[in-house]
Amino acid sequence: MKTRKIGQTGRLRSADEWIYGLNPVLEALKAGRGIKTLYLAAGRHEKVQGLRQEADRLGISVKTLDAGFFDEKFGKGHQGVAADVRPRRYFSLDELLGFPREKGEIPLFFVLDCIEDPRNLGAILRVADAAGVHGVVLQAYRAAGLSAEVSKASAGAVEYVPVTVVANIKNALREMKEREITIVGA
Repeated sequence: MKTRKIGQTGRLRSADEWIYGLNPVLEALKAGRGIKTLYLAAGRHEKVQGLRQEADRLGISVKTLDAGFFDEKFGKGHQGVAADVRPRRYFSLDELLGFPREKGEIPLFFVLDCIEDPRNLGAILRVADAAGVHGVVLQAYRAAGLSAEVSKASAGAVEYVPVTVVANIKNALREMKEREITIVGA
């Protein structure tokens, strides 16, 4: 399996990324995420045809496969829809902290320490998107990464929330304090 480095953390990620499920794939299309190929099971859901039409409009390759492929690769919850996507863009901490200033807004970030369950991380990203959070800071180690399961649990919200991965949460919080961002813990 090919790997690549992200950010300054040295954490390795697969060069090939997948997302699955109707909403995550639909939101990735809407957000302009680079989709290499869209995979569909024999259409049993009316939204699948909409995905196919949107992929055709955008010039994205569409392949129809039997449900066994999806069951084997993703287990439950795939809804007969998956996409091979370009690697996600992670932001540097400096970029992330600059977003509120660019928008002239009061900074609002989620800093997550040791969130290991991908479904919990997906749920938090869904809340972050709904709350208008400027970005999420994740710890590089002992934490869930942005995987297909996180994308599914976030119902596609992961496509809209800027994320940075840092090696040390304490240093990220120190940088936030230096920029006069109020820190509240829960």
